[in-house]
Amino acid sequence: MTARESFGSVRKTSAGRFQARATVDGKQVGIGSFTSLREAKRALARHQTNPAVTRSLATGRVTLDSFAASWFASPTGDVKRPQTVSEYRRIYGVHLAPTLGRRHLIDLTPGMIQRLVNDLASPTREPRPLARPTIKHVLVVLGFLTHAAFLRGLIPTDPVKQVELPSSAPGGRKMTRLSAPQVTLLADALDTAHPGCSLGLVVRTMTFGGALRVGEMIALDVADLDVDRGTLSVSRAIRKGITSPPKTEAGVRTIHLPADLVAALAAHVAGRSPSSPLFTTTTGTRLDNSNLLRRVRAAADGLGLPPLRVHDLRHTGISLALSIGVPVADVAKWCGHANAAVTLSVYAGAVPGRESVVADAFAAHSSGVVVPLRSVAS
Repeated sequence: MTARESFGSVRKTSAGRFQARATVDGKQVGIGSFTSLREAKRALARHQTNPAVTRSLATGRVTLDSFAASWFASPTGDVKRPQTVSEYRRIYGVHLAPTLGRRHLIDLTPGMIQRLVNDLASPTREPRPLARPTIKHVLVVLGFLTHAAFLRGLIPTDPVKQVELPSSAPGGRKMTRLSAPQVTLLADALDTAHPGCSLGLVVRTMTFGGALRVGEMIALDVADLDVDRGTLSVSRAIRKGITSPPKTEAGVRTIHLPADLVAALAAHVAGRSPSSPLFTTTTGTRLDNSNLLRRVRAAADGLGLPPLRVHDLRHTGISLALSIGVPVADVAKWCGHANAAVTLSVYAGAVPGRESVVADAFAAHSSGVVVPLRSVAS
Protein backbone atom coordinates (compact mmCIF):
# COMPACT_ATOMS: atom_id res chain seq x y z
CA MET A 1 0.00 0.00 0.00
CA THR A 2 1.33 3.42 -0.99
CA ALA A 3 -0.20 6.74 0.04
CA ARG A 4 0.92 9.64 -2.15
CA GLU A 5 1.17 13.28 -1.18
CA SER A 6 2.13 16.19 -3.43
CA PHE A 7 5.48 16.39 -1.66
CA GLY A 8 6.20 12.68 -1.14
CA SER A 9 4.80 9.23 -0.50
CA VAL A 10 4.30 6.71 2.30
CA ARG A 11 4.67 2.97 1.73
CA LYS A 12 3.63 0.24 4.15
CA THR A 13 6.40 -2.34 4.45
CA SER A 14 6.04 -6.09 4.92
CA ALA A 15 7.01 -5.56 8.58
CA GLY A 16 3.95 -3.37 9.09
CA ARG A 17 5.84 -0.07 9.35
CA PHE A 18 5.31 3.04 7.22
CA GLN A 19 8.25 4.23 5.16
CA ALA A 20 8.14 7.92 4.22
CA ARG A 21 9.89 9.39 1.16
CA ALA A 22 9.97 13.12 0.46
CA THR A 23 10.17 14.61 -3.02
CA VAL A 24 13.11 16.99 -3.54
CA ASP A 25 14.10 18.34 -6.94
CA GLY A 26 12.01 15.64 -8.59
CA LYS A 27 13.66 12.81 -6.63
CA GLN A 28 12.31 10.66 -3.80
CA VAL A 29 14.41 10.74 -0.61
CA GLY A 30 13.82 8.37 2.32
CA ILE A 31 13.24 10.26 5.58
CA GLY A 32 12.40 7.43 7.95
CA SER A 33 10.30 4.47 8.99
CA PHE A 34 7.35 5.00 11.35
CA THR A 35 4.88 2.93 13.33
CA SER A 36 1.76 4.61 11.93
CA LEU A 37 0.58 6.31 8.76
CA ARG A 38 -0.20 9.46 10.72
CA GLU A 39 3.38 9.73 12.05
CA ALA A 40 4.79 9.23 8.55
CA LYS A 41 2.55 11.95 7.08
CA ARG A 42 3.52 14.33 9.86
CA ALA A 43 7.19 13.71 9.09
CA LEU A 44 6.53 14.49 5.43
CA ALA A 45 4.80 17.73 6.39
CA ARG A 46 7.80 18.80 8.47
CA HIS A 47 10.17 18.09 5.61
CA GLN A 48 7.95 20.09 3.28
CA THR A 49 8.53 23.15 5.50
CA ASN A 50 12.30 22.47 5.71
CA PRO A 51 13.37 21.22 2.26
CA ALA A 52 17.03 22.15 2.82
CA VAL A 53 17.45 19.28 5.27
CA THR A 54 15.81 16.82 2.90
CA ARG A 55 17.96 18.09 0.02
CA SER A 56 21.09 17.45 2.07
CA LEU A 57 19.91 13.89 2.67
CA ALA A 58 19.72 13.39 -1.08
CA THR A 59 23.36 14.39 -1.58
CA GLY A 60 24.64 11.73 0.84
CA ARG A 61 26.87 14.33 2.54
CA VAL A 62 24.56 15.42 5.33
CA THR A 63 26.22 16.58 8.54
CA LEU A 64 25.30 15.22 11.94
CA ASP A 65 23.93 18.65 12.87
CA SER A 66 21.60 18.70 9.85
CA PHE A 67 20.45 15.13 10.43
CA ALA A 68 19.93 15.79 14.14
CA ALA A 69 17.75 18.81 13.34
CA SER A 70 15.61 16.62 11.11
CA TRP A 71 15.43 13.78 13.65
CA PHE A 72 14.53 16.02 16.61
CA ALA A 73 11.71 17.53 14.53
CA SER A 74 10.32 14.04 13.94
CA PRO A 75 11.96 11.52 16.31
CA THR A 76 11.70 7.82 15.57
CA GLY A 77 11.89 4.73 17.76
CA ASP A 78 10.60 4.87 21.32
CA VAL A 79 11.29 8.59 21.77
CA LYS A 80 7.87 10.24 21.80
CA ARG A 81 7.41 12.31 24.96
CA PRO A 82 8.21 16.04 24.51
CA GLN A 83 10.09 15.96 27.80
CA THR A 84 12.40 13.21 26.54
CA VAL A 85 12.97 14.92 23.19
CA SER A 86 13.83 18.17 24.97
CA GLU A 87 16.36 16.44 27.23
CA TYR A 88 17.94 14.57 24.29
CA ARG A 89 18.20 17.82 22.38
CA ARG A 90 20.00 19.39 25.37
CA ILE A 91 22.42 16.46 25.63
CA TYR A 92 23.15 16.69 21.92
CA GLY A 93 23.80 20.43 22.07
CA VAL A 94 26.10 20.22 25.09
CA HIS A 95 28.09 17.03 24.48
CA LEU A 96 27.84 16.06 20.81
CA ALA A 97 27.37 19.11 18.60
CA PRO A 98 30.61 20.89 19.57
CA THR A 99 32.77 17.91 18.55
CA LEU A 100 30.82 15.92 15.97
CA GLY A 101 28.10 18.29 14.73
CA ARG A 102 29.90 19.43 11.58
CA ARG A 103 31.10 15.97 10.65
CA HIS A 104 29.39 14.23 7.75
CA LEU A 105 27.48 11.14 8.81
CA ILE A 106 29.41 8.99 6.38
CA ASP A 107 32.68 10.06 8.06
CA LEU A 108 31.71 9.05 11.60
CA THR A 109 33.79 6.08 12.77
CA PRO A 110 33.76 3.98 15.95
CA GLY A 111 37.26 5.25 16.75
CA MET A 112 36.17 8.87 16.46
CA ILE A 113 33.22 8.32 18.80
CA GLN A 114 35.33 6.25 21.20
CA ARG A 115 37.81 9.12 21.50
CA LEU A 116 34.96 11.50 22.33
CA VAL A 117 33.66 9.13 25.01
CA ASN A 118 37.14 8.69 26.47
CA ASP A 119 37.60 12.46 26.58
CA LEU A 120 34.31 12.89 28.44
CA ALA A 121 35.51 10.39 31.06
CA SER A 122 39.07 11.72 31.29
CA PRO A 123 40.22 12.79 34.80
CA THR A 124 41.77 15.88 33.17
CA ARG A 125 38.47 17.06 31.69
CA GLU A 126 37.40 20.51 32.90
CA PRO A 127 35.60 21.22 35.09
CA ARG A 128 35.25 17.49 35.86
CA PRO A 129 34.85 14.13 34.08
CA LEU A 130 31.33 13.05 33.28
CA ALA A 131 29.83 10.26 35.36
CA ARG A 132 29.29 6.89 33.71
CA PRO A 133 25.46 7.22 33.61
CA THR A 134 25.77 10.61 31.88
CA ILE A 135 28.17 9.24 29.26
CA LYS A 136 25.74 6.38 28.70
CA HIS A 137 22.97 8.93 28.00
CA VAL A 138 25.24 10.70 25.50
CA LEU A 139 25.76 7.41 23.66
CA VAL A 140 22.02 6.68 23.76
CA VAL A 141 21.25 9.99 22.04
CA LEU A 142 23.98 9.52 19.42
CA GLY A 143 22.85 5.93 18.97
CA PHE A 144 19.31 7.01 18.11
CA LEU A 145 20.71 9.32 15.45
CA THR A 146 23.17 6.87 13.88
CA HIS A 147 20.65 4.02 13.94
CA ALA A 148 18.10 6.20 12.15
CA ALA A 149 20.77 7.18 9.62
CA PHE A 150 21.62 3.51 9.10
CA LEU A 151 17.96 2.58 8.53
CA ARG A 152 17.71 5.34 5.93
CA GLY A 153 20.75 3.99 4.08
CA LEU A 154 22.89 7.05 4.78
CA ILE A 155 25.65 5.03 6.46
CA PRO A 156 26.65 1.40 5.85
CA THR A 157 26.93 0.47 9.55
CA ASP A 158 26.03 1.97 12.91
CA PRO A 159 29.35 3.14 14.44
CA VAL A 160 27.93 3.55 17.96
CA LYS A 161 27.37 -0.20 18.30
CA GLN A 162 31.14 -0.71 18.44
CA VAL A 163 31.80 1.90 21.15
CA GLU A 164 32.33 0.91 24.80
CA LEU A 165 31.92 2.89 28.00
CA PRO A 166 35.37 3.56 29.48
CA SER A 167 36.06 1.71 32.72
CA SER A 168 37.66 4.86 34.14
CA ALA A 169 34.36 6.80 34.08
CA PRO A 170 33.10 7.73 37.56
CA GLY A 171 30.26 5.50 38.63
CA GLY A 172 27.84 8.31 39.37
CA ARG A 173 26.15 9.26 42.58
CA LYS A 174 24.55 6.57 44.72
CA MET A 175 21.08 7.02 46.12
CA THR A 176 20.63 8.14 49.72
CA ARG A 177 17.93 6.50 51.82
CA LEU A 178 16.78 8.09 55.05
CA SER A 179 15.13 6.44 58.04
CA ALA A 180 11.60 7.47 59.02
CA PRO A 181 12.89 9.55 61.99
CA GLN A 182 15.36 11.29 59.68
CA VAL A 183 12.52 12.19 57.29
CA THR A 184 10.65 13.75 60.21
CA LEU A 185 13.75 15.69 61.31
CA LEU A 186 14.27 16.98 57.76
CA ALA A 187 10.63 18.03 57.41
CA ASP A 188 10.66 19.86 60.75
CA ALA A 189 13.93 21.62 59.88
CA LEU A 190 12.50 22.86 56.57
CA ASP A 191 9.32 24.17 58.27
CA THR A 192 11.46 26.03 60.80
CA ALA A 193 13.82 27.51 58.21
CA HIS A 194 11.11 28.40 55.66
CA PRO A 195 7.81 29.15 57.39
CA GLY A 196 4.89 29.64 55.04
CA CYS A 197 6.26 27.36 52.28
CA SER A 198 5.05 24.03 53.71
CA LEU A 199 8.28 22.41 52.57
CA GLY A 200 8.04 19.95 55.45
CA LEU A 201 4.70 18.81 54.07
CA VAL A 202 6.32 18.46 50.63
CA VAL A 203 8.93 16.12 52.13
CA ARG A 204 6.29 14.05 53.96
CA THR A 205 4.07 13.82 50.86
CA MET A 206 6.91 12.83 48.53
CA THR A 207 8.10 10.14 50.95
CA PHE A 208 4.89 8.70 52.38
CA GLY A 209 2.37 9.77 49.74
CA GLY A 210 3.27 7.49 46.85
CA ALA A 211 7.04 8.01 46.73
CA LEU A 212 6.40 10.76 44.21
CA ARG A 213 8.83 11.73 41.49
CA VAL A 214 9.84 15.38 41.74
CA GLY A 215 8.02 16.34 38.55
CA GLU A 216 4.87 14.57 39.71
CA MET A 217 4.90 16.49 42.99
CA ILE A 218 5.46 19.86 41.31
CA ALA A 219 2.58 19.25 38.87
CA LEU A 220 -0.01 18.48 41.56
CA ASP A 221 -2.99 20.83 41.90
CA VAL A 222 -5.37 21.21 44.83
CA ALA A 223 -8.02 19.39 42.76
CA ASP A 224 -5.82 16.28 42.72
CA LEU A 225 -6.35 15.85 46.46
CA ASP A 226 -9.57 14.09 47.51
CA VAL A 227 -9.82 14.68 51.26
CA ASP A 228 -13.02 12.61 51.64
CA ARG A 229 -11.47 9.53 50.04
CA GLY A 230 -8.01 10.24 51.39
CA THR A 231 -6.40 9.96 47.95
CA LEU A 232 -4.03 11.84 45.67
CA SER A 233 -4.37 11.57 41.88
CA VAL A 234 -1.19 11.65 39.80
CA SER A 235 -1.72 12.22 36.07
CA ARG A 236 1.08 14.51 34.90
CA ALA A 237 4.59 15.73 35.62
CA ILE A 238 6.49 18.98 35.09
CA ARG A 239 10.16 18.94 34.20
CA LYS A 240 12.10 21.98 33.02
CA GLY A 241 8.81 23.82 32.53
CA ILE A 242 7.29 21.17 30.26
CA THR A 243 4.10 19.44 31.37
CA SER A 244 3.73 15.85 30.17
CA PRO A 245 2.40 12.49 31.35
CA PRO A 246 4.35 10.71 34.13
CA LYS A 247 7.47 8.74 33.25
CA THR A 248 5.55 5.47 32.76
CA GLU A 249 1.93 4.54 32.08
CA ALA A 250 1.89 3.08 35.58
CA GLY A 251 2.83 6.54 36.86
CA VAL A 252 -0.77 7.59 36.29
CA ARG A 253 -2.23 6.40 39.57
CA THR A 254 -4.47 7.14 42.53
CA ILE A 255 -2.58 6.96 45.82
CA HIS A 256 -4.23 6.24 49.16
CA LEU A 257 -2.63 8.42 51.82
CA PRO A 258 -1.97 7.79 55.54
CA ALA A 259 -4.63 9.43 57.73
CA ASP A 260 -2.22 11.90 59.36
CA LEU A 261 -0.99 13.05 55.94
CA VAL A 262 -4.58 13.51 54.72
CA ALA A 263 -5.32 15.71 57.74
CA ALA A 264 -2.21 17.82 57.17
CA LEU A 265 -2.95 18.27 53.48
CA ALA A 266 -6.61 19.12 54.18
CA ALA A 267 -5.52 21.95 56.47
CA HIS A 268 -2.97 23.04 53.88
CA VAL A 269 -5.54 23.46 51.06
CA ALA A 270 -8.44 24.84 53.10
CA GLY A 271 -10.08 27.77 51.28
CA ARG A 272 -7.86 27.51 48.21
CA SER A 273 -8.95 27.27 44.57
CA PRO A 274 -9.02 23.73 43.13
CA SER A 275 -7.00 24.95 40.13
CA SER A 276 -4.12 26.33 42.21
CA PRO A 277 -0.89 24.36 42.68
CA LEU A 278 -0.94 22.02 45.66
CA PHE A 279 2.53 23.19 46.75
CA THR A 280 3.70 26.75 46.18
CA THR A 281 6.42 29.23 47.06
CA THR A 282 5.76 32.06 49.52
CA THR A 283 4.58 34.18 46.58
CA GLY A 284 2.02 31.58 45.51
CA THR A 285 3.80 30.33 42.40
CA ARG A 286 4.37 26.67 41.63
CA LEU A 287 7.45 25.13 43.25
CA ASP A 288 10.66 24.99 41.24
CA ASN A 289 12.93 21.94 41.39
CA SER A 290 16.20 23.88 41.65
CA ASN A 291 15.02 26.06 44.54
CA LEU A 292 13.58 23.05 46.33
CA LEU A 293 16.81 21.11 45.87
CA ARG A 294 18.89 23.95 47.30
CA ARG A 295 16.73 24.21 50.42
CA VAL A 296 16.52 20.46 50.98
CA ARG A 297 20.28 20.11 50.68
CA ALA A 298 20.89 22.98 53.09
CA ALA A 299 18.53 21.46 55.66
CA ALA A 300 20.10 18.01 55.29
CA ASP A 301 23.60 19.46 55.70
CA GLY A 302 22.49 21.33 58.81
CA LEU A 303 21.25 18.08 60.34
CA GLY A 304 24.40 16.19 59.44
CA LEU A 305 22.50 13.90 57.06
CA PRO A 306 24.18 12.30 54.03
CA PRO A 307 24.26 14.34 50.77
CA LEU A 308 20.69 14.43 49.56
CA ARG A 309 18.81 15.01 46.32
CA VAL A 310 15.06 15.64 46.29
CA HIS A 311 14.66 12.41 44.29
CA ASP A 312 16.21 10.54 47.22
CA LEU A 313 12.93 11.11 49.08
CA ARG A 314 11.30 8.81 46.51
CA HIS A 315 14.02 6.20 47.10
CA THR A 316 13.43 6.57 50.83
CA GLY A 317 9.68 6.05 50.56
CA ILE A 318 10.03 2.92 48.43
CA SER A 319 12.74 1.46 50.67
CA LEU A 320 10.75 2.14 53.84
CA ALA A 321 7.61 0.54 52.38
CA LEU A 322 9.55 -2.60 51.45
CA SER A 323 11.37 -2.72 54.79
CA ILE A 324 8.12 -2.87 56.77
CA GLY A 325 6.89 -5.79 54.69
CA VAL A 326 4.60 -4.26 52.06
CA PRO A 327 4.49 -6.74 49.12
CA VAL A 328 6.71 -5.75 46.20
CA ALA A 329 3.82 -5.78 43.71
CA ASP A 330 1.86 -3.35 45.89
CA VAL A 331 4.86 -1.05 46.29
CA ALA A 332 5.42 -1.05 42.52
CA LYS A 333 1.81 0.02 41.92
CA TRP A 334 1.99 2.60 44.72
CA CYS A 335 5.13 4.31 43.39
CA GLY A 336 4.29 4.07 39.68
CA HIS A 337 6.86 1.52 38.55
CA ALA A 338 6.04 -0.29 35.31
CA ASN A 339 6.13 -3.64 37.14
CA ALA A 340 7.45 -5.34 40.26
CA ALA A 341 10.60 -6.46 38.45
CA VAL A 342 11.69 -2.83 38.15
CA THR A 343 11.19 -2.34 41.88
CA LEU A 344 13.15 -5.47 42.73
CA SER A 345 16.01 -4.62 40.38
CA VAL A 346 16.71 -1.41 42.29
CA TYR A 347 15.47 -2.08 45.80
CA ALA A 348 16.04 -5.80 46.38
CA GLY A 349 18.26 -5.01 49.36
CA ALA A 350 15.37 -3.30 51.11
CA VAL A 351 13.16 -6.42 51.10
CA PRO A 352 13.45 -7.96 54.58
CA GLY A 353 14.53 -11.55 54.93
CA ARG A 354 15.95 -11.93 51.42
CA GLU A 355 19.59 -12.10 52.51
CA SER A 356 19.35 -15.63 53.91
CA VAL A 357 16.67 -17.15 51.68
CA VAL A 358 19.11 -19.21 49.55
CA ALA A 359 21.13 -20.37 52.57
CA ASP A 360 17.92 -21.36 54.37
CA ALA A 361 16.76 -23.37 51.36
CA PHE A 362 20.07 -25.26 51.07
CA ALA A 363 20.06 -25.95 54.82
CA ALA A 364 16.54 -27.35 54.59
CA HIS A 365 17.49 -29.45 51.55
CA SER A 366 20.55 -30.96 53.27
CA SER A 367 18.37 -31.99 56.20
CA GLY A 368 15.99 -33.79 53.87
CA VAL A 369 13.18 -31.26 54.25
CA VAL A 370 11.82 -29.84 50.99
CA VAL A 371 11.09 -26.16 51.49
CA PRO A 372 10.24 -24.11 48.38
CA LEU A 373 11.88 -20.70 47.96
CA ARG A 374 9.61 -17.89 49.07
CA SER A 375 8.24 -15.74 46.29
CA VAL A 376 10.23 -12.56 45.86
CA ALA A 377 6.95 -10.73 45.33
CA SER A 378 5.55 -11.76 48.70
